[in-house]
Amino acid sequence: MTRFHLDGIEFDQTEKVTPNWERVSCPLQHSLQDIPVVKHDIRGSVLGFHQLMRILQLRDRQIAPFHINNVPVTPHVNPITKMSSCHIIRVWDSQPPAHIGHHYVVDLLMLYDDKYFAAFRRQKLTLEQIEAGAAETDGWGRWFKLSLMKGPSFLNATEINVSSAHGDAD
Repeated sequence: MTRFHLDGIEFDQTEKVTPNWERVSCPLQHSLQDIPVVKHDIRGSVLGFHQLMRILQLRDRQIAPFHINNVPVTPHVNPITKMSSCHIIRVWDSQPPAHIGHHYVVDLLMLYDDKYFAAFRRQKLTLEQIEAGAAETDGWGRWFKLSLMKGPSFLNATEINVSSAHGDAD
């Protein structure tokens, strides 16, 4: 095991830090069909959330060029698109109140390079439509992106005046 310092923090190198040159940059995503979708039922409790996080961590490990202290390193932006890759977390409620009669589904677009939430869209479906698989293709509203956020141009997202910054709100 090798020890090294970076920005005043000591690390134990438990894995070989040789980049996988095939994964130095983010995967190429030309269309919405190229973006992985991870589904999350808000009724899935803590176990459902943990499963979502495990899936996302596995994706991080798959696209990382290398790992430090068993932590995946974020790949560079894709040199062709000049963008980070992204994934979608599809959030839905499997048990909405009975008097409503429909389900809302929300897609959250997350960027890989900084893990920021960049855009969203919504869908309103009946249970029958969900069971028929309509949530995959039909009835989606337009994409909305947070102000100053980058994101795939093929989404044709409408920018909304909501910041994604971690700083103080003005």
